[in-house]
Amino acid sequence: MGASSAPIPFTLPADRVKKYLQVADGRDKALKIIQYCIKVVLWSELVTKSRHADVHQRIKSVASHFSTTRKILRLAHCVEPYLELRDLLREGEPWRSIRDMAKKGLHTRGVMQVFAVVIAGMGIVNDCVDDVICLAKIGALDKKWIDRLEMTSSRMWMASIIYDILDNLRGMGKIATDLATRQRALATAIASKEVDADQLATDRSAVAALEQKLFVQRVSFFKLCADYAFDYVDVFHVTGRRGDGIQAIAGFIAALLSTYKLWLKTK
Repeated sequence: MGASSAPIPFTLPADRVKKYLQVADGRDKALKIIQYCIKVVLWSELVTKSRHADVHQRIKSVASHFSTTRKILRLAHCVEPYLELRDLLREGEPWRSIRDMAKKGLHTRGVMQVFAVVIAGMGIVNDCVDDVICLAKIGALDKKWIDRLEMTSSRMWMASIIYDILDNLRGMGKIATDLATRQRALATAIASKEVDADQLATDRSAVAALEQKLFVQRVSFFKLCADYAFDYVDVFHVTGRRGDGIQAIAGFIAALLSTYKLWLKTK
């Protein structure tokens, strides 16, 4: 009898999938991918009402229900920006930035610190507004609140996206600078051949960590750009097929990128 066969070195990441879906944000992103995939299919007319009436109605209904489900999953999401605001105020960095700018004049870091507080406060209000809209859509509140608050929600989200893009670019620049410094130091150490193996391994790990951090920062940037394109349609009233297409594609791209980011965190 021949030697026993070795086990196949591959396992489905079931535990990781479970961990991902146990997070409310993970379920939200999974539903969002399906929702906007359907919207892309409908917008591109791969499935039309005239040729595929039954299928068209079914997948359109699925997209609508998934949208409602995602809104329900995000009820009370205002806790997240509240905790962010609380931590900012506890650390005291915004107050130090205000005092520093009062003495030395405006500077980018100080302005961003102050705006971080404003955006976190706006995030609380925006999430509360979204909760009211959600409750109105499912019939718990008067439907009139939808028309009253949807534009307010879109504008606040736009302000938040613009801040996040600027903060992302600032962070990306800092990471890129740190990475370049680390890479030069590592190259010098390798060339000198005077650094021990443990130190070299530590330096290489630090460079790899910064490279991964920069990569995630870039993914976040493109996700924010997709969010901006999506919200642009609502804020600036881009209507018709063009508006539907922009939101379908931008929503799908944002869903894929945010899902990928969350998937990386569940390792």
